[in-house]
Amino acid sequence: MLGKLIMLWRLLTMVRNPAEYMRDRRKRAGKPQMHLKLWNGLTIILRSGTSDRCVFNDLWLERAYALPGLQYDTYRSIIDIGAHIGLYALFAADASPRAQIYAFEPEPENFALLQKNIDNNHLSDRIHAFAKGIGAKEGTLQLNVMPGRGECNSSYRQMEESFSLQVPVTTLENIFRSENIDYCDLLKVNCEGEEYNIFLSMPDSLFDSIGAIILNYHLFSPDPAKHPRVLKQRLEERGFTVSRHLRNFFLAQHS
Repeated sequence: MLGKLIMLWRLLTMVRNPAEYMRDRRKRAGKPQMHLKLWNGLTIILRSGTSDRCVFNDLWLERAYALPGLQYDTYRSIIDIGAHIGLYALFAADASPRAQIYAFEPEPENFALLQKNIDNNHLSDRIHAFAKGIGAKEGTLQLNVMPGRGECNSSYRQMEESFSLQVPVTTLENIFRSENIDYCDLLKVNCEGEEYNIFLSMPDSLFDSIGAIILNYHLFSPDPAKHPRVLKQRLEERGFTVSRHLRNFFLAQHS
């Protein structure tokens, strides 16, 4: 009950037009998109009747990525893997006013709204969007797309209502090289199972170029090599101190 009251208070103090949010919550939106106007000057576009509002809750009302120890106001470079429609990228742009943000989203409908959220807030000079995923190697990957639940698209998990498409992927190493990133202050990863391929294939030296990692891990496979403890061990081996937060978040920071 207390948690719901805190979320309601944050909604009312953060969003200038909370009635727009409440109409969607009551399934009375009446239009395909809602535009939430925040008091900080941002406008966030969500798809009505989808899980976008739940992702907004996580990012902005519950502040799932504002973990203790992170110093957003000092960051100059942030990479967002699994950018969805841009809710974290917008959060990071607001919290880190001097940062360049590199956002990766392979699913076309998500990417279109990601780009729209960037352009609508005049942030294209700071948030750089890429219509591709990050994986173990350059190429393509089969992505299982969940209609109405764009944050659940996964190369691992397939549900009855999902459909598949091929999406382009690249590697984190290639991104550092092509975008001339010498150092990433914060790497955010939420890619529905692909995190294992990313971290287990990364060159050891690349970890030294990352200050902190927020990792939303998943357990979709019975394969012991795809268990969160493997990720934790990999990060600790590369000199990170790893702590667990919420239901399935690792925060890894260099010791």
